[in-house]
Amino acid sequence: MKLTDLSVNRSVTAIMAFVALMVLGFVSYSKMALDLFPEIEFPVAVVITEYENVGPKEVESTVTRPLEEALAGINNVDTITSTSKEGMSMVTVQFTWGTDMGLAVSDMRERIDMIKGMLPDDVDAPIVIKFDTSMFPIMVLAVSGSRDLSFVRKYAEDTIKSLIEQTDGVASAYVAGGEDEEVKVELIKNRMDAYNLSIEKIIQILAVENLNVAGGEIKTPMKKYSLRT
Repeated sequence: MKLTDLSVNRSVTAIMAFVALMVLGFVSYSKMALDLFPEIEFPVAVVITEYENVGPKEVESTVTRPLEEALAGINNVDTITSTSKEGMSMVTVQFTWGTDMGLAVSDMRERIDMIKGMLPDDVDAPIVIKFDTSMFPIMVLAVSGSRDLSFVRKYAEDTIKSLIEQTDGVASAYVAGGEDEEVKVELIKNRMDAYNLSIEKIIQILAVENLNVAGGEIKTPMKKYSLRT
C-alpha cells in the first residue's frame, strides 16, 4: 500500500503520526544545548614580556629570540610566531591538535624559567597566557566626539569604562584606540653639563613629579615623556 493511499484511507492515523513528529521535534529543539561561544580549547599559548623604553630591534635580539629558541624544543609544537615592538615582546606558540594544553603551558613556564638569567635585568617577568575563546569581547562600543582624540580616550577611561563595569553581568571592560597625551622634553647638552645632570636623572625627576592626585588617591598619569638631546 502506497503512503498516499494510507494517508487517504486512514487519515486519522496520518494526522496522529504528523502530530507526534511535531511534538517530538519541538521537545528535541527545546532540550538542545545552544552556546554562542562553546568551550573549544585551541592549542595556542602566548608569551608576553614587557621591556619598557626599549626599541623593537633590541627587544627582538635580547628578549624575543631567546624565548623562541627556548620554546622551540617543547614537544608537539607546530609553529612559533613573534612580534617585537617598542616596550613589548609577544611570542605565539601553536601546538598540534589534541595536545594537553595544561601540560604544554607548564612546559613553557619551565623553559622560560631556565633562560630568565639570559634576559636583561630590567625586563619584566614573561607572562604565559593560554588562548581562550572567552577572552574575546562580547560587545564593542565606539566613542566619538568633537573634542580631540586624547580627551575622548581619557573620558572613556575615566567615565564610560567604570559605568560599563558596574553593569550587572559585565566581567571587565578595556579601552583601546584614541591618543595618549605626550609631552616632549628637549634637552640642551651644555646646560645639562653645567648643572651636572644626566638623562637618567631627569627621567627620575619627571617620574616623581608626574603624579595626578585626585580624591586623595595617586592615579597613574597618562602623560609620556620622550627625551631628545
